[in-house]
Amino acid sequence: MKLVMKTTDPLVVSFVLNLLEQEGIKAFEFDQNFSAVEGSIGIFPRRIMVIDDDLEEAQSLIKKAGLGHELEAPKESEKAAGRSWFRRFLSFER
Repeated sequence: MKLVMKTTDPLVVSFVLNLLEQEGIKAFEFDQNFSAVEGSIGIFPRRIMVIDDDLEEAQSLIKKAGLGHELEAPKESEKAAGRSWFRRFLSFER
C-alpha cells in the first residue's frame, strides 16, 4: 500500500475516493475513526492509500481533477534516511 494523499477535509476525501473508484482504482481511507477520538473537529488528517501498482495512475487522476496540491510527496529527509540506512547495511562487516 502506498500513500497517495492526506487531508483534514472530508469533502476532498470523499471526492478523491469516488474519483478513483470510478476509474477502477481500489482506494482505502485510513484514520477515519480518529474523528471519534478528536471530537469530529478535523485536526487529524485522513490518509488515502492505494495498491502500489496504482499509485502513479491515482496521482495522475488527482492532478487532472485539480487537486495536485493535496498529493503527498516524500520528504527529502525521509529519502536521505532511507539511503543512509541502506549504505550502513551495505558497509556492515561480517
